[in-house]
Amino acid sequence: MTKEEIKETAEGYRLALMTGFASMPEVVAWAEGLVGSEAEPDFEIIEIASATGDSLGDLVSKLTAVQGTCNTMNAVERLFAHMGIALATDPTSARHIAGQLRSIAVEQKASIPDDIRNKMFALNDGFELASNGTGATMDKLQDEVASFLEQYRTKYI
Repeated sequence: MTKEEIKETAEGYRLALMTGFASMPEVVAWAEGLVGSEAEPDFEIIEIASATGDSLGDLVSKLTAVQGTCNTMNAVERLFAHMGIALATDPTSARHIAGQLRSIAVEQKASIPDDIRNKMFALNDGFELASNGTGATMDKLQDEVASFLEQYRTKYI
């Protein structure tokens, strides 16, 4: 992995941890894999790999400390990939995920292109309309959320 890919993956994991779409053991395993595959892994990656007893806050801080430049949209796309895994595991979580997509669209407004951000809002709005008996069915909306996330899941996972 390049330094930029490592930083973007670390940031994607940070976002996924903070939103509940990644686990601490998963993050530690990723860092352990880098330690085993990199000739000279960065100190921050070694710290993450040895974070098995850390608190969530400490692990998030260690992910933030990873050196390198980060294209925020690439990190957000990695978060989307984690959300896609969660949805594949539990298709009934689509409404919750759509709500999280809306929150991310608001929080990361400057980093997300308008067309993607608009789709994120539309997915959440679709569930709001469906709960009032208008618009698409819940099954159709679950499929739309899955389709949106699948492109990122196949790109990064």
